[in-house]
Amino acid sequence: MEKRSLGLIETMGYTAATEAADAAAKSADVVFLGYEITLAGLVTVKFLGDVGAVQAAVAAGTAAAEKVGTVFASHVIPRLDDQISITPSAPAAPERPKKVQKEPEPSAESSDKPAGEPEGEPASPEVEVAVAAAERSPARRKSSPGKPGRKTSGSKGGSAGKKTRGKTGDRL
Repeated sequence: MEKRSLGLIETMGYTAATEAADAAAKSADVVFLGYEITLAGLVTVKFLGDVGAVQAAVAAGTAAAEKVGTVFASHVIPRLDDQISITPSAPAAPERPKKVQKEPEPSAESSDKPAGEPEGEPASPEVEVAVAAAERSPARRKSSPGKPGRKTSGSKGGSAGKKTRGKTGDRL
């Protein structure tokens, strides 16, 4: 028979949802589609299978989940229309790197370039100047003496210009 029925059990919390999924999967020939976690801790458990199997699985899962938590709703949708896609798609298999055969390196005699010159195009002069300038100028940052990495705010107190009164630091 075609697996075109959807069973849903909505519970409060992951523990009750796990108990419902376990009991439902053991009680009938259904496919566990997964959990869907929504706001406020609601977890919906989804099953796919024949109408009778899904009804039995939802009943068993609901009973098991009520023992350990709260079940808000359970529902079976029999004979779903073909326009509704509920079958989960398998995750795409990661592509394995293809083995590339290395070409033999050309001998030094057949090379047109001198041995000391690197292959490829030389870097543009602008890049070389920018790199040289960056190497000469060290990065500077303001820090208080004795505490590296701490920026100074210019004021001696930690209030940064806010007027305060008393020891508690209440604002005026």
